[in-house]
Amino acid sequence: MTRHEVVALGSAVVDLTVNVRAREVDRLGLSRGTMTLASVEEVDDLLRQLRREPTLSGGGSAANTAAGLGLLGVETTVVTRVGDDELAERWVDELVATGVDVVLLASPPKSHTARSVVLVDEFGERTMVTALGVAGTLDAEDVPAPLLAEARWCLVEGYVLDAASSGFESLLRAVRSKGSRIALSLGDQLLVERHRERIVHMLGREVDVVLGNGAEGAQLVRQPALSRIVSELQARRLEGALTLGRDGAVVFDEREAVHQPAPSLAAVVDTTGAGDQFAAGYLAAATRGGDLAQRALLGTFLGTAVVEQPGARLRPEVRRRLGDELPELVNALGLDQRCSAVADDGGSR
Repeated sequence: MTRHEVVALGSAVVDLTVNVRAREVDRLGLSRGTMTLASVEEVDDLLRQLRREPTLSGGGSAANTAAGLGLLGVETTVVTRVGDDELAERWVDELVATGVDVVLLASPPKSHTARSVVLVDEFGERTMVTALGVAGTLDAEDVPAPLLAEARWCLVEGYVLDAASSGFESLLRAVRSKGSRIALSLGDQLLVERHRERIVHMLGREVDVVLGNGAEGAQLVRQPALSRIVSELQARRLEGALTLGRDGAVVFDEREAVHQPAPSLAAVVDTTGAGDQFAAGYLAAATRGGDLAQRALLGTFLGTAVVEQPGARLRPEVRRRLGDELPELVNALGLDQRCSAVADDGGSR
């Protein structure tokens, strides 16, 4: 049986990005750096309040990570659901252009594709208000389990838990029993708060790898100290990574932990997608048999590169930078030949 490298399960979200001042975010009553769920009507009302034309781009945590994997030449498929509207075609076309395959779940007529107002303040911090639309429900029986089971790695976006039915864990157990490794991206602190009990129960049962940041890790295990957070996760025989902003990241398995400082940063333009692109680097290295240090190095490189540009998806020139700045890593992971076609044609294949 031919195995896919990575299959990602997540929400198809169109990002509506607006540059704001931090005080505007505060005035709207939003918690900076988090994602708040809202209705489609509330999102439309927020855009009217802002009185600025947003920039539209494809988003969604798992899709952003998949786009990074596609840039690196990792064979990746995204399983998701879009609405019956104009935003759907745009979202699919943008992702396919990064070299990623897309499998669409059935959607009802006149449904809305998920959309997220992304408020980027003067510090590059992003705050999101998201209407899930058709992504608001996910029945386990709708998901093509054989496709997930054929993947060496299955990435599950944490935001899926806002929509997933009670049979979702059984689906993941069945996929894992076929030999797939399951990675869960935590999303943000509010998501962890909403689903903490459910996530904790999944650790080591349905989930092999946890990807998040230090604040999300602290929320998950209810320990403030980084060393205690890592120890708690290691005790559950988990692998994973916690990003630490300008302090880099800690990557761990059940036996050891490696701290990787962040590369030098030109300027923070937009933090949207930093964790998603770190996850792309981590998983790309993992699919090539990379050790903890290699996963940490590639993850921090991509996570830093994306905050130096607008938007949540890496530009093709980042691949060239990677080859120039980290040639030994690229060669050791066998990424050099796999990535050349994607980098040369601007992202399509």
